[in-house]
Amino acid sequence: MKEVVILSCWTSTEYREKALITMINQLKKLNKEILIASHYVVPDYIVNMVDYYIYDKTNTIHTMKTLDTYPCDYYFESDYFRLEAVNISHSAALSRIFNIALNFVKSLDYDYFTILEGDADFDIEDLKKLDGIKSQLVNQDKKLFFFKLRPYEFPYWENNGITEVYETSCFGGYVDEFISKLSFPKTLDEWNQMLLKDRNNHNFEYLVTEAFKYNKDKYLILDSARNFFTNSKMNTTTVLGLDGVYCDPNNDNAPVLFLYNDSATPKTYRIFSTICMPPSLKQDFTLNGQTWWITTLNLNQYNEDINVIIFEGDKIVGNHKMFIDKEYINQQKNRRKIIYK
Repeated sequence: MKEVVILSCWTSTEYREKALITMINQLKKLNKEILIASHYVVPDYIVNMVDYYIYDKTNTIHTMKTLDTYPCDYYFESDYFRLEAVNISHSAALSRIFNIALNFVKSLDYDYFTILEGDADFDIEDLKKLDGIKSQLVNQDKKLFFFKLRPYEFPYWENNGITEVYETSCFGGYVDEFISKLSFPKTLDEWNQMLLKDRNNHNFEYLVTEAFKYNKDKYLILDSARNFFTNSKMNTTTVLGLDGVYCDPNNDNAPVLFLYNDSATPKTYRIFSTICMPPSLKQDFTLNGQTWWITTLNLNQYNEDINVIIFEGDKIVGNHKMFIDKEYINQQKNRRKIIYK
């Protein structure tokens, strides 16, 4: 069986380049053939490390949705400020790049694929588990494998009456099976037509789940990725809700990090970042139920990542990665803002 690992990535910072390099080196130790597929130009020295590289200039994003042209998807208001936000999906871009990549490897007679996020922090012992998944899939005569979120990991979906969600940060199986069963929207117009039928289609996870859940006896459905890859740090939360970085219209150089515990249960927050933050963030801190927390970010340096891990007791209930660079901040001005009263 001819096998390939497809890495999606966005190497816009040194941090993300290093994460991709680490992933490549670990996969090479496991004798994997590698394809990088991206809408961001990957440096030549990284491209030379892998077997194939696809760059698609057309990064299809729902740019027409701005705070000026579209009602807020959600907002939050206190006595001190109001948050306004619209949800911008990258799903059309993901659908497009995965369609290109899978048809490319099919043309080269690859039978079996695994798709991974190239900037996830995978431990090599966890990556070794991919061979075990493949053996289990073949021995049980399954066609694809998916990781399924646990109920507490997708409150956004549950609130919308959706009780089954397959993750798309890692999945795989037989190339022909995936291509033949999923109708990839290739343009923004095609995606918008799908949105008219079902607004949940703006999430790639929903599109994949709906395409495959009705024949899941043919597939290997595994525990959620964060519970399967126990030594790795993965961005497994697909919808952030109110948490995130907001722009202050009165101060372009001082974006604001906002965290909100919207449950009745206290939650513990652990933040990893190289951005200069208050001393209180050097250790875990707890937010009681229905409590918000806010701080201004010091962006003397751009191109930073913030990783927020949220616990209820010893159970991880959220893992948000928020990447900060000049392009991101410029985009956020049209998508998320904080208005002080």
